[in-house]
Amino acid sequence: MGYATIVLWLGVFVIAVSSIMTLCIIFGDYVSGLHGVYDYEKEVGETDRTEIDIKNVTYIPGILNMTIKNTGSELIRKTSDLKKECIDIFIDDEWLPHENFSITLLNTSHDPLLWNPGEYVLLNASKTLNSGNHVISVVVCNGVKDSETFGT
Repeated sequence: MGYATIVLWLGVFVIAVSSIMTLCIIFGDYVSGLHGVYDYEKEVGETDRTEIDIKNVTYIPGILNMTIKNTGSELIRKTSDLKKECIDIFIDDEWLPHENFSITLLNTSHDPLLWNPGEYVLLNASKTLNSGNHVISVVVCNGVKDSETFGT
């Protein structure tokens, strides 16, 4: 009887371990999928909380100055990264290369390297424009965009 009991409990143990491993494999993929959903929801939330507003556009022949305010509740990025990674400018639907504009953070109420909500950025762009009306669009790293029409 002792031998039969040991074999029975060993069989129950093997079945229990196999069941637990199977559940871990199945639900491990499920949890990984949930992590991807969480990352997506976080990104969508950041996009929803990000908002910019072009406040002022001035054009002196060859130089375009724009003042942009972060009107959302999300900081946008370090200013050292803004130029290369986080801001694209389109003038009349034509992309302006990053080397043709500079970025200056105008007020630093918190951290001087972050574009916090409520703070302004000055963009100075080198671009020759014909006289007439033009549309400028500024797009930040998560796809949030603002456009403004101005005349030269």
